[in-house]
Amino acid sequence: SDSSSYSKQRRIASIMTRKYTRADPGSSSSCFNMFLGRDGGKAVQDIYLGKHGRDSSILSTPNLAPAAMQPDIENDDLIVKEMNALSLQERQRVYEDIKAYQNDDLIVKEMNALSLQERQRVYEDINGVSECFKETPELVDEKLTLMESEIKKVKQRSAYEKAKFLNPQYVQDRDFRLMFLRCDEFDERKAAHRLVCFFEYKLYLFGADVLARDVTQADLGEKESSLLHREYFQVLPELDGAGRMVLVEFTEKLVCESFVHLVRVNFYCIMQLLKNVTLQKQGVVVISFECYGNKFSMSMPFTVDVAIMATKSCCAIPIKVPAFHFCYNDPGIAPMMSLVKLSIGKAGRMRFRAHFGSETECRYKLMSYGIPIQFIPTKLGPDTPEALQYIAWLDEVAMREELEAMANTDIIIPSSIDVIKGRGRIFQEHEGNRRLQRIVAERYGEYEAAFRTDKTRMFVGMIQELKAGGTRFLEKSEDGKDWVEMNDMDARDKISSAFRNKRLLDQYHQSHSKA
Repeated sequence: SDSSSYSKQRRIASIMTRKYTRADPGSSSSCFNMFLGRDGGKAVQDIYLGKHGRDSSILSTPNLAPAAMQPDIENDDLIVKEMNALSLQERQRVYEDIKAYQNDDLIVKEMNALSLQERQRVYEDINGVSECFKETPELVDEKLTLMESEIKKVKQRSAYEKAKFLNPQYVQDRDFRLMFLRCDEFDERKAAHRLVCFFEYKLYLFGADVLARDVTQADLGEKESSLLHREYFQVLPELDGAGRMVLVEFTEKLVCESFVHLVRVNFYCIMQLLKNVTLQKQGVVVISFECYGNKFSMSMPFTVDVAIMATKSCCAIPIKVPAFHFCYNDPGIAPMMSLVKLSIGKAGRMRFRAHFGSETECRYKLMSYGIPIQFIPTKLGPDTPEALQYIAWLDEVAMREELEAMANTDIIIPSSIDVIKGRGRIFQEHEGNRRLQRIVAERYGEYEAAFRTDKTRMFVGMIQELKAGGTRFLEKSEDGKDWVEMNDMDARDKISSAFRNKRLLDQYHQSHSKA
């Protein structure tokens, strides 16, 4: 009887999907259908940003009453009668099946557009039988050269140029760039765009001070550090059938006030994992367990901004995800599952598999994909072996970061409060130089009223005040590769030049205002 009841639910869902998905433009179901058929980030912006505003949550649980499923459903007496005969749980299952039909249609359409070889690669990636891309030293050298040419073709690359200006060794590091090539199967054009997006995304998340170096635990805030230590994700000690690492996420451990906090923590963790060359080459299989143990709840809404940020993350971070398994037991989060599919892009969408059912059912489904389910934690908590191992890994990484910072004290990277010497727009727009210009403007009256000897004492006092606040006066070394600190005389000349430039600028404005 359970089998026949479920078959009837599937039949109802099938009929409703085919006949009633073209709802009126104002309905939420219509919006989902529209953006499910278009590119993730742009579609979310076009539909929700334009129609419902930036703060609209798109995870509101739908009204599961039969007449509310679609505006025209009451015209079909048979479906209304059968829906009324279902329990609330069965009705929820129907709704979940409707969303599955819609998402399957999208994936089928995209899969049909692939060549036979590409389609076979997708199936192999998902089922854990794919082979690693074979790279040779000659191929790597060739692709790195072509990648540099492709980067120059990207018009909007201000964050990339800024990072390159601040620390060219970091940006042009061979191993660093190789991460992006491996992520995109040595497609130099895609890798170049991902590299540029990476710096734009990193600048947005962490600011200019961290742009040109690795992110460390010290760069995370107090709330982010707390979130990092909540062991909401685990790397399984055993590889899958294709020899790939497996990353498991548990949302019941995920409690945060801002999605930005979560993204910053994820960015840090992924970049730490990417230091493993094997992971760069083979990628990581991601498994997300939603709602098990607790109802899904986050203290911030799943808004359009969240969707756009998630899409940017997938476009920027150089990690290869050959398979993404989404396990859940609450039909009410089906809209979020659709949003996840949009956020991970076309390639990720075709490698996405959703598993609905109990935790045990989902584990057995994962086993058919070559996942070593015996290593997936069955219990979460601070005293479990998995949690203790995770905390020990974090402590080891933090200690390594401290040692590296001590060893690299001679390497200077300009911060947002440092004053740098040089000509050109990139020097003028540096945050530390702009800050100096504001200080000069505030004390310009004092400078104009002072005698020459008093001005010298004024400059010395300003240098001492700025250095006491952590400001450094920097210039390029003779070979132009590194940053070095200026001597006090050069720093005094830099401040004197700032005041003279202020005077010339005021005179220019006065002459043009009279004209």
